[in-house]
Parts: sequence; C-alpha cells; structure tokens
Amino acid sequence: MKTMKKMMTWIAVVGLVLGMAPGAMAAGTIYEYTSGSRPIIVFSLSTESEFANQGLYPTGGTFTEWTSGDSWTIPESFNSIVYLVVGGGGGGGGKTGGGGGAGGFLTGTLPSVTPGQSLTITVGAGGSGGAHGSAGQQGGSSFLTYLTTTIEAYGGGRGSSENGAQAPGGGETVGSGGGGTWAFISGGESESGQGNDGGDGLADSVNKYYLGGGGGGAGGAGSSASGSNAGDGGAGKEWEVTQLWYAAGGGGAAHSKGTGTPGQGGMGDTLKLGGDGGHTANTSTAGLPNTGSGGGAAGDGNGSAGGSGIVILTVPPPPAGTLFIVK
Repeated sequence: MKTMKKMMTWIAVVGLVLGMAPGAMAAGTIYEYTSGSRPIIVFSLSTESEFANQGLYPTGGTFTEWTSGDSWTIPESFNSIVYLVVGGGGGGGGKTGGGGGAGGFLTGTLPSVTPGQSLTITVGAGGSGGAHGSAGQQGGSSFLTYLTTTIEAYGGGRGSSENGAQAPGGGETVGSGGGGTWAFISGGESESGQGNDGGDGLADSVNKYYLGGGGGGAGGAGSSASGSNAGDGGAGKEWEVTQLWYAAGGGGAAHSKGTGTPGQGGMGDTLKLGGDGGHTANTSTAGLPNTGSGGGAAGDGNGSAGGSGIVILTVPPPPAGTLFIVK
C-alpha cells in the first residue's frame, strides 16, 4: 500500500468472496493490521492466504470472526465517518456474451455519529456467470446503515448472452450496466451517479464476427465491439483514502466459431480488476474479489462471476495546521 498522510485513523473494510447470493448473511473474518500510524480493520470471507494473495493489502495482521450483515460498534475515535461503498460486480454472459458491469461506487460522509452506537454493514456478493446461452447474474447491493440513514451501492448489471430475450440490465437498477451482445446489441444503462453504461455488441455475418460489449466501470463506460474486437470493460475508479482502485467492468466475448478477439477486463491503475472475455470454451475470467468488478463473458460455455463488493469506513482527515499571523 502506498504511503499515506500521517494521522491516527481507523479504517473498517468489508468484503465478500464470490459465490454468495445477493444480500446473504455469511460468516467471515476480521483482519486487523497497521499501516504506518493507521490501524485498519478488514471484514472479509477470504481466508488469510486468499486475502494476502489479492495483493491489495499487506500481511502480518490478526484474524477474528465476523458475520456480514451484523452490527459494528462505532469506536470512540469516530465522531463523523467518511465512507466508500461498492456493490458486487455483475456476472459475465454465457456463450458470446457481454461483460458484467461493475458494482455501484459511492463515497461520502456521515457528518455526525455517536461513538458506542451501531452501524449495520452488508456487502454485496458478485453475480454468477451465465450458463451456456444465458445472461449472467446481477451483483448484490452493498449497504451501510446508521439509524435512519441507509447508503446502498447497487450491484453491477448482468452481462447479456446471445439469447436476445435476456437484456444486459434486465430492467433492474444497477451500478454500472452489463455489456450487450450480437443478438441483443445495446449495452445496459447505469444508475445515475454510481457507474457507467455497458458497451454495445456487434454482429457481422459477412466476416463472421459475433462480439459482446464490455461491462461499464465506475471510471468509464464499457467499450462497444468494433471491427473484429469485442468490447473491453470500463475502467475502475480510485478512492483517495486508500489510493486503491475499485469497480471495473468485465470484457465482452468473441464467438467461438468466429475469428474475433475477446475484450479485456477493465483496469485499475496498473492492476486488472475486471474479468477478461473468452473465445473458446470457458476461457473467460472472474472479476477480482473485494473490488466489485464485473466478470468476463464466455465465447462458448459459461461466463465468469463478478467480484464481491466492499465497504470502507474512516474518519475525516485532521484540519489543516493553525495559521498564525505575526504583526
């Protein structure tokens, strides 16, 4: 993790591994470590080795048990809360599908909280990849609730499939839209303020290019298929507190019997977060867990799952130094 400004701060990070049903209550672990002068608490279903292998956070901390959806007591150091809430990424479509859309990306401040009271935090799971010829599953929403205030980051849109009846958004409210495909051309629309649209698919029967669009990301729309290339997933977005990136889209697929090129997963700075689209059977990849990134679509066979979402809490930075005026 990059060096950050020195200030005493708690961070709570909440993440789920793939495969949980949206909104499901799941047993997990609390991972606690210190980065510089900043104690950090991470809530995740990942094991210690899985968590470290993501390359997003340092090792050397301690683990205890926790359950997603349970309450979390506000410590004495919190009088207001700065938050990041990211929904689970959408699953990529099966067989010549579109990439899954990223989960919604929301940041803001709860301006006044009372230490000793409770927050309820639920993290959205990544949507499953679509079976052969079926759309992917929408990602689960992530929630942060304090008293009567609830912040919801919607799950990412499902990637479409060559079955044109299965739209890439499905009519649901989503963070970023899933990618379209050759049979259902238009990419899915995003929820305003939480992400971007998915890219369009393409059908070229003369050259036998049947291509899916990329899923939208928090930092940009998924690209549309063009020429012989399926669409890439939209870029993720950086949160300045952690200086890490989240919520990129999954890549679209190229039909297994054609000669097109599948799309790439969306990027976060130099790290690929979204899953890659596939060309031959079951060659797509999943979105990165705990980033809310979309899964890649399948050229043949099944699409890949979206990455689980995340919730991060911290306190505002200390005020700037006092200005002394000498007369």
